Amino acid sequence: MQVQRCNSCQANPNFTAVYINPDKIEKTIGKRYAQHALDAMPRLEKLAQDVDIRVLPHFDMNYPKRISTYGFQYIISKIEPEQPKIKNPIKRFFHNLFMSKEMPNIEKKMYFDLVPDEESIADYIVKDVTKLKDKFVKLGGMD
Repeated sequence: MQVQRCNSCQANPNFTAVYINPDKIEKTIGKRYAQHALDAMPRLEKLAQDVDIRVLPHFDMNYPKRISTYGFQYIISKIEPEQPKIKNPIKRFFHNLFMSKEMPNIEKKMYFDLVPDEESIADYIVKDVTKLKDKFVKLGGMD
């Protein structure tokens, strides 16, 4: 299993992927939360056997100073097949505009103020992603 730490990487169907960019998380919501995401990564790898899991930083732009609006956004989708690489930028633009299909996904936002005091943020991430993956499969996202 391979873990990729960037948001713009293409997933290869021969392996599963967990997309976490700790640098972006650190810049957006802080170093402490980036560490929590990295702590959850080994357990998320086990969940990513048949789906792509993305953990992105999230905060309410209307209230950037309120810590209660900080959190993560989880996106779960089918493993995306590798796209052909088109070198011509004009052809690539039109191909991406007209030919690319979005994979079905499910997403959820989690705010840190909703995490119970007795539970760590990393444990809460894993619990939320597990529930979201089960919901994704139940709704037929793997078809």
